[in-house]
Amino acid sequence: MEKMHVVMPDGRVFAGAEGFARIVMQSRVIGWLGWLYYVPGVRQIADVVYSLVAKHRYRVFGRTGECSDGACKAHGRGPIEP
Repeated sequence: MEKMHVVMPDGRVFAGAEGFARIVMQSRVIGWLGWLYYVPGVRQIADVVYSLVAKHRYRVFGRTGECSDGACKAHGRGPIEP
């Protein structure tokens, strides 16, 4: 629940900011931006930014009232209060 996980067709798994970079790399238009993640220093900054956004994702992107399929409860968390 802390990071998104991206599973590639060959079975490799990438998590967090690196997972996001891998998704971006699949775009024909902006795919080159994903490679910036591997520039020295960018990875560390991207990981910090990703963790901050993930930690505050409900404030940044909006909250949902109830989990429609009960997934929140499966991870020991109740419904998110608005």
